Amino acid sequence: MTSPLHNSSSRWANVQLDRETERKAALETVVLLSAVKDQAQNALAQRSEHELCWEFSFNQFQPEHIDFILATIGTGEVRISIDNGRVKLEETAIPALWHVQNGQEHCLVLALMPPVVGEVIDQIEGHLEIPQETPPNVFAAPSILQELQVALEKTDLTRLMHDPAFMVELTRQPLDTQDRDFLKKVIGEGLIEIWMSGFASAYIRSTQIRGLWSSQLLNNAGKQLLDSLVVARMPPEVPCAPEELSDTVKIATETLQWIEDDLERGALG
Repeated sequence: MTSPLHNSSSRWANVQLDRETERKAALETVVLLSAVKDQAQNALAQRSEHELCWEFSFNQFQPEHIDFILATIGTGEVRISIDNGRVKLEETAIPALWHVQNGQEHCLVLALMPPVVGEVIDQIEGHLEIPQETPPNVFAAPSILQELQVALEKTDLTRLMHDPAFMVELTRQPLDTQDRDFLKKVIGEGLIEIWMSGFASAYIRSTQIRGLWSSQLLNNAGKQLLDSLVVARMPPEVPCAPEELSDTVKIATETLQWIEDDLERGALG
């Protein structure tokens, strides 16, 4: 039996439980979802969405219940890898609820963006410095870097923003191979990689410059639609937006109702 909200989750294929274990797993999921709903409601009521940070360690779950719990909360559209997979984050189908794996430790974090990502961002020490000399055949890159430098100076890099960020669309610039190579050399590659799915796919990577991100948008055939550099603490499409917490409450409530109804009529356990 799968949730009508998350019935596309392939994780249900891994849920093979006897009836008593299934019942206990469902009850443990009820506890989790009730806490998620309450925490999101409190943040909305207090208008403290940006301060919301609630963690539920997998150590609090019975190991045999985890597959059921993960299947119930489903999978969202955002995946994040830090330091070649040392830390992995996956959005669930419940807005603002993230599955975080840090080494061998797993937890669920309810936040617009789990703090571990911000900690890595704050460790980026690089600042944009434009070389005085440029290689031969580099023409457009220096002016792009100057534009980015001005934007970085004007942008608050301490707060997550949800309005559109400053962006330079490289696909619209007269760039040849030398220009692109020069840009890559100056900004470098950072430790944070982000994949987003949906109508199109996005691949976003931090650079060695704090507040500067490389972002690519691809269609379903893998063709590049957009190649850009974005100035922000984090590109605004990645974190959960504060207004989405209303959906968090709604989905948690509906899923709770589904589980409780199935428990009552004996479809679970």
